[in-house]
Amino acid sequence: MTSISVAQVSQAVAGAARPSKVPWGPYRKPLSNSQQQVCPRSPFYCAQATLFSHFVSSSSRTNAEEVQNQGGFPTERDFHLVADETLDEVQASVDALEDVVEDYEANLSQGVLNIGMGPHGTWVLNKQTPNRQIWWSSPLSGPLRFEYDVATKMWVTTRGRRELFALLREEVKRVAGIDIRTRT
Repeated sequence: MTSISVAQVSQAVAGAARPSKVPWGPYRKPLSNSQQQVCPRSPFYCAQATLFSHFVSSSSRTNAEEVQNQGGFPTERDFHLVADETLDEVQASVDALEDVVEDYEANLSQGVLNIGMGPHGTWVLNKQTPNRQIWWSSPLSGPLRFEYDVATKMWVTTRGRRELFALLREEVKRVAGIDIRTRT
């Protein structure tokens, strides 16, 4: 869906209230006489109808734009395959903590990985399918969102571009004092 600014809405409403000599349609082409809307109610109603038709006509995207907006995954199935594999890798990486950290527990169920480290707190990683993201909650770094970078084939934060496995190693080292093995 195309975003629209407040200024554009104001301009459209003002244009409907004071019609210009040449009514414009989507893609900046003048409307023909048959396409011009007759406003039986109010000028504001016409502005709403015009904006709605603009959204409908400009909401189609190319496949490349759609894939980019979905975190690099052309289908939901592709996202699930990569995200599930990543959560499995994270769990396998932290399983070494079982003998080191008191009250350690890791549980992966339905796309949510809970890693309890006793007095150090609980880390939660879960899939966010609509956004094509992995969300992270940590007692050290707080909430973060990771998107898949197609070029590097890594999950990186949406702000700061930190890599998921590097952050995991850093936080486990800080809490447990040991280095864990991860893929990167």
